Amino acid sequence: MSSVADAFQALAQATSHLRVDELDENQFFERWLKHDTWPVEDSLPMLLAIEPERWNRENVSSNAFAIEVQSQIREFMSGSAEVAPLQVVRWAQTQAIQISPILSGLADFIGRVLHQGGLAATSADLEAPGNDDRERILGAALAVVTKSPSNCKDDNGFFDGQRIVGEILAKAVLWFPTGRPSLSDEEMADLIESWLR
Repeated sequence: MSSVADAFQALAQATSHLRVDELDENQFFERWLKHDTWPVEDSLPMLLAIEPERWNRENVSSNAFAIEVQSQIREFMSGSAEVAPLQVVRWAQTQAIQISPILSGLADFIGRVLHQGGLAATSADLEAPGNDDRERILGAALAVVTKSPSNCKDDNGFFDGQRIVGEILAKAVLWFPTGRPSLSDEEMADLIESWLR
């Protein structure tokens, strides 16, 4: 078990009295999984089934275990202020963190439904030869440009690489379910711009 998993487990035990009731867990996770993104600082309470307001009121974020796990989440998100729910759940699973089976099951279901719609990448897609971040970025760019072209254009009506990257990252878990792409935001924008010329 990783140290982050150990820290999460210790935090889960220390905060068990703050969790939503088991009978309410399903509704709690459904409500939060409907969001496209969560603020990064809310991701840890969500994984623990604790309302963020209660988390803040109880000042749990100052707990040493909370600080350790939250820093790992921030590192995973590379400084991004928001995280897609499925992305943080998958991160927790890759860290051998024991999350609620309800959360895990709902996230798996949502991932399967999204894939049936042709939007999410499967592990086989991710491992396919030549299917690197650049290809997925360009595929994601095509998807966002066709689905929401007005959000991808600058004030003069031209497609803008930075805006397209913003749209991609807003729903990054659809194309990058195991974490952020290896390219920086600027590199992604440059790649997209090179194809817009």
